[in-house]
Order: sequence, then structure tokens, then C-alpha cells
Amino acid sequence: MSGELAARRLRKRNRLLEQENEVLRKVATYLAQGNLPGKQPSRSSVNWLRPTS
Repeated sequence: MSGELAARRLRKRNRLLEQENEVLRKVATYLAQGNLPGKQPSRSSVNWLRPTS
């Protein structure tokens, strides 16, 4: 039973880390777009905040 509990916790932790990585990738993309010379960030550039169902 403890092996099942450990596996469940690891799956939950993995899911959380994957979600965090997705957010970090989107933030990095957003920031990179804003730092391009001569490019103004558009109003739609905050779309990374919306969930991707």
C-alpha cells in the first residue's frame, strides 16, 4: 500500500512540475517578445495568462 501512495504522490508532484514548466515557458516567450528591438508588446500578448484547455 505504501508503494501505491508513494507513486500517487510522485504523479501528483510530476503534474505540478509540468504545469509550472508550462507557465515558465510562456513567461519566457512573453518576455522575449517584449525585449525585441523596435517591437511594442501588443494587447494580445498577455494571452499566456489564459488557460489552454
